Amino acid sequence: MNAMNRRRVSLRTRLNILIAFIILAVSMVLMITGYRAYCRKVDEFCYARVKEAAVTVSRTDGSLAEDLWNAVNTDEFRRVRERAIAENDEEIIREWMKSKPLTDADGSELRDSTSYHPELPDDSLYGEYETLAWICEQARKLFNEDDIYIQYMENGVTYTLVDPEEKLFAIGSVEARLPEFAGYKDNERIPPTVFRSRYGWLCTACEPVKNLKTDKVTGMACVDLDMNAVIRERHWFLINCSLFVLIEMAAAITVSMLLMRHFVTRPMKLLAEAAREFGSISEVYTKDNVMQLPIRSNDEIGDLYREFLFMQNHIVENTEKLTAITAQKERIDTELRMAGEIQASMLPVFPAFPERKEFDLFARMDPAREIGGDFYDFFLVDDDHLCLVMADVSGKGMPAALFMIMCKIILAEQAKMGKSPARILEDANAELLANNGGHLFVTVWLGILEISTGVLCFSDAGHEKLLLRRNGRWGFLSKGVSGIPLGLFGDIPDASDLFPEQTLTLHCGDVLVQYTDGVTEASNENQRFGEAGLLSAVTGAPSAKPEQLLAYIRQQIDLFAGQEPQFDDITMMGLQYNGPQTSTPNIN
Repeated sequence: MNAMNRRRVSLRTRLNILIAFIILAVSMVLMITGYRAYCRKVDEFCYARVKEAAVTVSRTDGSLAEDLWNAVNTDEFRRVRERAIAENDEEIIREWMKSKPLTDADGSELRDSTSYHPELPDDSLYGEYETLAWICEQARKLFNEDDIYIQYMENGVTYTLVDPEEKLFAIGSVEARLPEFAGYKDNERIPPTVFRSRYGWLCTACEPVKNLKTDKVTGMACVDLDMNAVIRERHWFLINCSLFVLIEMAAAITVSMLLMRHFVTRPMKLLAEAAREFGSISEVYTKDNVMQLPIRSNDEIGDLYREFLFMQNHIVENTEKLTAITAQKERIDTELRMAGEIQASMLPVFPAFPERKEFDLFARMDPAREIGGDFYDFFLVDDDHLCLVMADVSGKGMPAALFMIMCKIILAEQAKMGKSPARILEDANAELLANNGGHLFVTVWLGILEISTGVLCFSDAGHEKLLLRRNGRWGFLSKGVSGIPLGLFGDIPDASDLFPEQTLTLHCGDVLVQYTDGVTEASNENQRFGEAGLLSAVTGAPSAKPEQLLAYIRQQIDLFAGQEPQFDDITMMGLQYNGPQTSTPNIN
């Protein structure tokens, strides 16, 4: 109880936690939804800006970019660029580009022509560069972008052609393609993409630049938009939303604590104290003194209080009934226990016939309930004849036990008249039919052993096969046919028709085991013990007296059944014959 009190959490605390969790969950959903909507709108605006700028620049004549690429993609230009970088002098690149006149498709110079690119400031390669740089710069101012440049992509490598931000030194610079753009082909359109670069967060888009005459892609117009400020705004949005959620939770918990204390926890506490007092007080309650509480609410708490009143009245009404039923059950249990003791006292006691050295006999019965329907019996008919009985009554409980007592008495009376086993069963069957108002029946194995010769004459009324050990080998007797149980049919003149009689001559050292179906029908979760299990058990048993043998069989049954409960009586009888040796019976 102390451990439970240490772990106890009040209902008010649980409800506060639940409300806080719900508010937090709803706020988080709303915050995430708003944050995603905000980010989506901002991203859409940025995407539209960079895409429009890239498309505008890409509409310029691609022949300018093509001429520039053809010129810079030479060893001569690379040497010039290396020297300019080494000397930190852009003028070296500019002079070299001015020295390169424009050429037609056949390679002829157009230095004196005014019809090829009349919009150029001059007809040199530098004039083309200046034109492209001017277009990029105007687009950057128009769309308020951070950087607009023209590149050429070949075999996964990016070459810069025009970048007004980095001037002439950027021409011909080589960069590896970024991982974010690795899935695109050379000079393929790249939609607006946000990624983290060495300059921070950027939004980049690229559009192909085409030669207006040949429709050939000659480069890529790329636009960069600085997204660092946007990302910071996103972070501030999250921080502000988180602070709002915390303030909202604190206010909601404070209000809910006050409301729950008045409407929920106080009435519940009164109910708990009343229930504890009702269950622990020594006073005997009646309908006139059931507990009344100051609860008048017309809600679930009120419904609970009314159910509490109903429960008190119901408990008071049933207390006397329960007391009477308990007393009656105790009386029945006592009677069943006494009946079981009486039944056990009617069975023979051990050691059996200790003065007789011709045989060793032992039997045991383990009922499934307080009283059982199985029984065994053995007695001397005369000084040279031993009667053995093993029986199993149908049904369970007191009716089967009473029927068992009647069967035991009738069989003993018939056997002591010196009748044969078949005759004993026939006459017993007739008496049982005349006094069987419960329509029960019983399977019986009855044998009479002539002690001096070892001749066993037995008859079987629907019972289990007899088990024999001879010369260390166990087997079931296969000779003969089983009869019908007692109490089912009668009025047949010849007893052999109902209860066939068999004869077996026992040798010195032979062991017989007879049993009821509770042995073979013992089961676990998957299968029954069966005759195969019984045969395996006795085969593995040490060469012991019948008492130890039956104890070993029962041990094997328990190991086989495991945790499965016993559902039928388990009764066994063992006989070891110590007389002279004779013929061999038919066993399998």
